[in-house]
Amino acid sequence: MDSKLGLTTEQITELLYRLSSDDAFRSLFTTDLPAAIRQLPGPVGRLPEIASGACLRPRQLASKEHIGATREVLAASLLGTGSFLPHMLEEHRLSGLSEAPHLAA
Repeated sequence: MDSKLGLTTEQITELLYRLSSDDAFRSLFTTDLPAAIRQLPGPVGRLPEIASGACLRPRQLASKEHIGATREVLAASLLGTGSFLPHMLEEHRLSGLSEAPHLAA
């Protein structure tokens, strides 16, 4: 299944895993988004669209811990089963997301 961004489920899973665990990838993600996306497995068909838009460009990337704790919710949003806005990856947006009753698994 392709996401709203044209990324596969495998790519979304890897993206969120690396954002929740890999400091070098997080740094690359915030400084050179196209280079970070190219590190995901498989081809990325919509890379120009991802790179040029505000998509996935939070002002302040959430902590590894917050992304890790909310990976399922974020994946569902990116894969089209929920709404996704770039600011969802921002620290202040994720701080209470996993406790929200309507988002709990």
